Amino acid sequence: MEIKRDFIFDPSLVLYLPLYRLDGDSVLSQDVYGHLCSVTGALWSPKGRKFDGIDDVIVCGGATDIQPTLITAEVWIYAATTMAGYEVIFGNTASALQTGWAIDWWSNKIRFYIQHYDTNQAYSDLTPDNRWHHIIGTYDGATIKIFHDMVQGTNDSYGAGVNYTGSVGTMVGAPVGGSPYSFSSIVGEARLYSRVFVFPEVQHNYEATKWRYK
Repeated sequence: MEIKRDFIFDPSLVLYLPLYRLDGDSVLSQDVYGHLCSVTGALWSPKGRKFDGIDDVIVCGGATDIQPTLITAEVWIYAATTMAGYEVIFGNTASALQTGWAIDWWSNKIRFYIQHYDTNQAYSDLTPDNRWHHIIGTYDGATIKIFHDMVQGTNDSYGAGVNYTGSVGTMVGAPVGGSPYSFSSIVGEARLYSRVFVFPEVQHNYEATKWRYK
């Protein structure tokens, strides 16, 4: 059964991209801020945007309201068995400087990191299986957490906060610098909040949207 939720009017929802609904080369985020986002490649389908793993990306600019200090980042992704290497899915990160935050996939793990993917990361096992998966990463200024299909993964501690130096904006499908770190599958939707979810909210968002990704 579909559980309806109107995400748009949540003031802490600073970026909402229902990519299964947004077509065209320029789209407006479906939140109260209405960020203009540019699309390169990333072909539209009723399930979301397909990224080619080379140069496809959606860029939503560097507005300060999408550079929160408290973070909940959320995506639905299709974990295609063609995924390989290191792929950035959703984030506000400069690949050379390792600043900001990102949800990425590497070596059969889905990760949410702050500042540096090798050290400041929460992770959960995810072997590509040609299925849809719901990912949420949170950061409260002290602890990094990740939830994969409502199951909490391994946490990490990090107290230095988020440094957005070097970022050119919040991006779906690639980090700053793009290839060879681009995503090579489908993103159904992406959301970014300026607050930290507790588990009942993780569960609610999963239940409210999972019907779309069967």
